[in-house]
Amino acid sequence: MMRILFKLIWILCLAIYQTGFSQCWFSELIKDFDKNPAEFRSFMNTAPDAMYAYEQLYKAGRSGLRQNTQALQAYSNAIKNNKLRELGFSDELLARVNGYNPAAYDEILTDLDKLGSTLQRNNTKLENFNATISILTGGNGNYRQGVHWIIQDLGQESSFASKTLMMEVAVENARETFSFIDLVCKGCSRAGTDLMIEYKSGPGSITSGTIKKQFIERDLFKANSLDEIQWRTKNTNISPDNLKSWLKDNKNAINDIIQGNDISLSNKYKGYFKINERSNVVTDVQIDNFVDNNFSKIFK
Repeated sequence: MMRILFKLIWILCLAIYQTGFSQCWFSELIKDFDKNPAEFRSFMNTAPDAMYAYEQLYKAGRSGLRQNTQALQAYSNAIKNNKLRELGFSDELLARVNGYNPAAYDEILTDLDKLGSTLQRNNTKLENFNATISILTGGNGNYRQGVHWIIQDLGQESSFASKTLMMEVAVENARETFSFIDLVCKGCSRAGTDLMIEYKSGPGSITSGTIKKQFIERDLFKANSLDEIQWRTKNTNISPDNLKSWLKDNKNAINDIIQGNDISLSNKYKGYFKINERSNVVTDVQIDNFVDNNFSKIFK
């Protein structure tokens, strides 16, 4: 029956094409219907949005995904999530999302669907998410992996209920330029101030240079207290010993701030590392104590 329906639609579509209006995608659907396994044919026969999902993935040039039942189902679910539309997604953009190794397209779409549902259920406001959509539809797999970790984490996080979250927030740093923080949760620190959250995913995503630019020169510079800093990591090489080593690698960067002309800033860094106010250098012992006392509070 479905095969007959396809042929009827194809005849109509061909007529439209011959009048010069558009090229029809049904010819490819008929071919794919014939050559794919029973699971695919059953989905196309029974799922209400099956043809629309196939059409959108076809138009997005996703020749493999349009024949993948899991991808079609994940897309069909995601386009019904109104919260995703509020975040900046259209049906066309959802069809253009790219996977990465090892996360396939359908996994990312499923996690986006969970994110939208969690934000809706918990009355959480997420601002500026559209700044990351180009990453999800772009060609850099490492960047997509990072954004995917944010999506997964927020999709299962209940502590942000009734809070306002802002993505990709620009803040001043010690280099007298601007850096971006992945996520800021308004009023979420233990003191009731804003919580700055950095997300890291995958081996090699944290290095000595990362700690210098993003922790020493950005987070410690911007924060009023350590309670305002949090890193959420997944499958990274962060550990207390590694952090101690990386901070020691960058003692000069810490000491440059301590010895700078901004007395208030100098005193803030001295407070972080418990440095005597008469001293102008941080020692290895003070770095070790800093990590021992604060690692589990900051790095999740």
